[in-house]
Amino acid sequence: MAVHTVRSPRRLSGFTPAALGILAVWGLASTSALGQTLTNLGVLSGNHQWSQAVAVSGNGQHVAGNSGLGLFNQMRGFRWSQGSGLTDMGIVPGVNYVALGISNDGSVITGDYQPVGGASTAFRWTSGSGFQLLSSLPGGDGSTATGISSDAQFIAGSSYSGPGSRAVRWNGVGTPQDLGVLPGALNSTANAISGNGTTVVGDSDFAPFVWTQAGGMQPLPTTGGTAFAVNFDGSVVAGADGSSAARWNNGVLQVLPNLPGTSFAEAYAVSGSGLLTGGLSADDDFNFSATIWSDALGAVNLNTYLPTFGIDLTGWNLEVCSAISFDGNTLVGQGTFNGETRGWHATIPTPGAAAVLGIGGLIAAGRRRR
Repeated sequence: MAVHTVRSPRRLSGFTPAALGILAVWGLASTSALGQTLTNLGVLSGNHQWSQAVAVSGNGQHVAGNSGLGLFNQMRGFRWSQGSGLTDMGIVPGVNYVALGISNDGSVITGDYQPVGGASTAFRWTSGSGFQLLSSLPGGDGSTATGISSDAQFIAGSSYSGPGSRAVRWNGVGTPQDLGVLPGALNSTANAISGNGTTVVGDSDFAPFVWTQAGGMQPLPTTGGTAFAVNFDGSVVAGADGSSAARWNNGVLQVLPNLPGTSFAEAYAVSGSGLLTGGLSADDDFNFSATIWSDALGAVNLNTYLPTFGIDLTGWNLEVCSAISFDGNTLVGQGTFNGETRGWHATIPTPGAAAVLGIGGLIAAGRRRR
């Protein structure tokens, strides 16, 4: 069973094959070598068929994700932490919900809360207070929250009115701010917010934008694409330009190289410094490979890169890297394990910090690339 969701669904019904992680194993398992690990995150219930890792805390110790029996069947969110495993966010009768963002310390999770047959609503969740549903813009009939600042004071997402949408930023008391649209556009969608809460990125009628309080919504140069992720201070944005993954450094477009044998790539994650980008690559037959990019390494397939650190990937095919910790040491994403789609959490040395990463790892990746 393979289940994929877009990085920031406009509504639950908008899920399509392309991006984030999914599924875990019926228990916890990890492989490690010299501190490097790969961990299956588990599922919440014995009858669940999948789980999903979608966001990681700044220190890499906490993951937000989802688990379910089917795409719209018993879907609910979880928090996974090193040492304690999965924490169920709770069963809400008649409601499917997905987690999409997590704060720096892992205490606050945001996402999309949808009663069966009803409209989706953005939420803020803590273990002590449970679900706080966030207001839509005036006249809106639904919303979703796709990202949260490190200190949990700001949340980014979208508010819907009929078929239209507006990118919004909620403040600490849950008041939504309309971020507008690009000139000539009718709609906008926010996909991520910077760690410091000052910058929101997304797309406006399928054109990528960056929004700041000082400058408002500004277009990013592109031949057609979207912005999916932003680093801590808002200076680096990751996403897609046409069929290639892209990174914008202070607004300057950098098209990222494709893996050999692939024809499509998107970037969904970026480290705090902006030096490391993560996402997926695919060939013409829609075979997905989890990919990271850096100036030192270029494009690297994690299926060949992680084994260079002694990580055992027997049974795995890593398909997408959906989030990266602040320091770049932790990656989370989706893959298949023994034919079943599974979520994963991996720790690696900081790319560029060790010579072996730029030399031995790249040589081995080239030697063993699939």
